[in-house]
Amino acid sequence: MLVQQAPLISACVVSTLLILYSCLVSACWFAGAAWCARHVASWRRLCLWVFATNLYIYVVDTLFFRCICLPRGYVFAYPLVPLAQSDCWAEALRYVPHELLVLSLSVGSACLAQGVWQQHQRSYCFIAAGIFFAPFCGGFFVHRQSSVGEYEQHCVYAQPPAYHKQMIDVQPLTLACAINEQICRAVRLFPHAVCILFPESTFPFALDLHDDVRQLWMDNVLWHLPDVTIVMGSHHSCGIDGEERKNTLFCLQGSVICQTYDKKTRLPFAEYMPWPWSASRLFSEFLLKNKKIFHAPDAAARQEDRIYLAPNVAVSSYICSDLFFNSPRPDDQADTILWLVNDSWFITYWRRLMFLYARLQAQRYGRTILYIAHEFGACIRPNAPVCYLPSVMIPKPVN
Repeated sequence: MLVQQAPLISACVVSTLLILYSCLVSACWFAGAAWCARHVASWRRLCLWVFATNLYIYVVDTLFFRCICLPRGYVFAYPLVPLAQSDCWAEALRYVPHELLVLSLSVGSACLAQGVWQQHQRSYCFIAAGIFFAPFCGGFFVHRQSSVGEYEQHCVYAQPPAYHKQMIDVQPLTLACAINEQICRAVRLFPHAVCILFPESTFPFALDLHDDVRQLWMDNVLWHLPDVTIVMGSHHSCGIDGEERKNTLFCLQGSVICQTYDKKTRLPFAEYMPWPWSASRLFSEFLLKNKKIFHAPDAAARQEDRIYLAPNVAVSSYICSDLFFNSPRPDDQADTILWLVNDSWFITYWRRLMFLYARLQAQRYGRTILYIAHEFGACIRPNAPVCYLPSVMIPKPVN
């Protein structure tokens, strides 16, 4: 019982500390802005509010989590994320820098509020608000493609077994048999598929050490499908004795591991303990007790970040926080991003927010994103509606 409660207790402690930190930063920031606003005229007060709001958004988006060694801030508080609910609203990101869109959104909101309270300037304020909101309406006049692309035709999403909720009690072979059933369903339902995509942490054991698991899938399903590629999130052994782990994307053909990609941006307090908290034995034992510690890939070792879903279809690979708390690699020029995500730990609201952020990134960088989560797989194009991949779901248990 204590083993099962330890992750929940540590998660509550970390969440409480982050909430208190967020409240403290926000309260200090806007208390300072309000104090300054009391000493200036009304129109200057409006300019000061716009400046303080945009500076606050920049700090939260880029610097907020630097204290825990993350390259980015709290990206889900970015004001443009809700606009990704509609492709038309987010269309402006393809043509206008996102910093200018945030400025336009804040200035337009300020003008709208000023028009409501100042009756003698109402018409001018509403006209100004309309001008600043205009870039967000341009997407309604842009033609968007609706044809089915190559990924929807040749790639299949396979939902991982629901055993990850009881990860401590599951044996590798038990989970491997459940994954084998999913592969069988995918091959039976979609015989023309050339790639089966599983999300992050589908097999939470060192797949490179489990030759028996890969041989199981080979003997049961893949022996007559040499051209089918399996992409799966798992763990990769490392270290002198092979006991250490990396969070890894595996690309399999048959029982052979063709390519791997190791996660580069690890999540603090969940996948590793950042400095200076790592120097405290109390923090390490309390927050990461009974959890797997993931190691970063070797910086000196050259790793190919592109993987091949088919002989002529190359995509750049990322795992979860690689893109949530970082930007695409500078040398990454691929047209398509494969993004494996583990959202099984979150409630529906957070899962939706993560998906909206992925849609925002597709518009922002003008690239197609294959978003593979624990509930669905989607192809997000910057110039077309979202298309969900053909899916093989876990059958619901019968009560």
